[in-house]
Amino acid sequence: MTQEDYKVLYVDDEKVNLKIFELTFKKDYHIITCDDPQKALTILEEMGEMPVIITDQRMPHMTGVDLLEKSIAISPDSVRILLTAYSDTGDLLNAINKGKVFSYLVKPWEEVIVRTTLKEAFDKYFLIKENKRLVSELTEKVGELEETQQQLMETQDKLINQEKRVAIGNLAAGLSHEVKNQLIPISLLEFLRDEVSEDGIIIINQINESCNRIVDLIDEIRAISKGEEPNYSIQSMAVTKVIEESVYLSRLDPDVKPVHITLDHQYRGSVMMDKDKIIQVMLNLIRNAAHAVSKSDDPQITLKTERNGSFALLHIMDNGIGMGKDMLMKIWEPFFTTKGENGTGIGLDIVRRIVEGHKGTITCLSQPNEGTVFTFTLPLPNNELTR
Repeated sequence: MTQEDYKVLYVDDEKVNLKIFELTFKKDYHIITCDDPQKALTILEEMGEMPVIITDQRMPHMTGVDLLEKSIAISPDSVRILLTAYSDTGDLLNAINKGKVFSYLVKPWEEVIVRTTLKEAFDKYFLIKENKRLVSELTEKVGELEETQQQLMETQDKLINQEKRVAIGNLAAGLSHEVKNQLIPISLLEFLRDEVSEDGIIIINQINESCNRIVDLIDEIRAISKGEEPNYSIQSMAVTKVIEESVYLSRLDPDVKPVHITLDHQYRGSVMMDKDKIIQVMLNLIRNAAHAVSKSDDPQITLKTERNGSFALLHIMDNGIGMGKDMLMKIWEPFFTTKGENGTGIGLDIVRRIVEGHKGTITCLSQPNEGTVFTFTLPLPNNELTR
């Protein structure tokens, strides 16, 4: 270190004292003198941090204690020393409480005592700076460790999810073969078309469409396990028709039957969609809403449509138990479920993938005990954009 590192600001309204101090210690320290407290504050602002500040207590316009107190904001790490010719206990207490004083010297000062005090003051100053450096390095290291830990946890989650995806993919592959074999006898219903009423034909069509959705769902799960994008057969469809069909099918679920479902069609036009995929989305969200309201005295679900620019908005609203912020942040994570052993944690992941595959978006708003609203968007066909 050079003498420049050992700067001392000495403030005293008696210029003779300033000169004596400077001549006595200038060989060992870089002495800066000032005969006015206000000017001393200006010096601190211009020079920046000052290792040691020594000031007389009794000065016109500003006491040494006040000067030291004001210097804290400018040079917080300075070691402060009060110089006084009085054995004034009040001054010393004020100095300690207000000015963060390290020590005090009694005038007339003795060179040996001042040298000892200065050495101790610089030892403390350099210790303060070293401690700050170590704390800064430690804080940085802790930040790096926390970041590394977070990366490890994210990597671990990805590995676990990947293993789950592989397991589910293998299971889906086996199920696909078995389910298709079991669905073959159902296809024999086609031979009954000429022998049943019009209502019977409608039922056969619904059975066939449900069979197709079962196969599509398994294919969707296999696509998730491989990270593939499924194929969609998108065409213009009346949104109200698809929603009403979804409600009809959801009513076959015993968990949905007790729930009062209200339809609020503020938009009745067409949207671009793969009908079976969007019905799959609606069935999933309606079923989730039914579980959310299962303990309500008056379980209600409202399905609302509206238009926003070039998109249709579909809202699924319930008056159920709702969710807090922590859970809201997790619901889109693959394999996260609130249903314990009754849930797989892939339902909303499939919903999100289908909606995004339609160039739409899906969001969720919820408050504990205030219900939940899922909203997803679907693009309008060109002929609707001109209306």
